[in-house]
Amino acid sequence: MATSDKRLARIRQNPKAVSPQDLAAVLTACGFQERHGGGSHHTFAHPLLAEVLTIPFQRPFVKAVYVRQALQAIDALPEEEE
Repeated sequence: MATSDKRLARIRQNPKAVSPQDLAAVLTACGFQERHGGGSHHTFAHPLLAEVLTIPFQRPFVKAVYVRQALQAIDALPEEEE
């Protein structure tokens, strides 16, 4: 199992304790492109999805609602893309 797969499994098990770095790594590994604005919000876009994720990266953990949105976007990807 690859490191990104392990991180994704850990995120799915506990979406309330996800570091910003882990979430960014998983989204990037799934093909999302990160566009960082000027503040604490990071924007992720995927070429196959019309939806754009905007996630506030607060320390130490990202809020669970944003983690769930990211997981839904990952689940919406075609199988060969993951």
